[in-house]
Amino acid sequence: MYFYVKIRKIGTLIWKAVRDEKGILIFKKYDLAKKYALGIENTAYKIVTMDLHPSNRQSCLYGKKYKIA
Repeated sequence: MYFYVKIRKIGTLIWKAVRDEKGILIFKKYDLAKKYALGIENTAYKIVTMDLHPSNRQSCLYGKKYKIA
């Protein structure tokens, strides 16, 4: 399973995936994703679970740049 983090600033309703210079950050373990999300201040977060690899055609991130953290 793979995980990525969506965040939004407190007071707004627009969710965005956490990105690095090269693309969306993908985590292999839930604990790592949660630790990363808790480190970001003044934001609300949700962790999205994916059963498929990001490069799979059925994945929600297919065709987007990503980096496995």
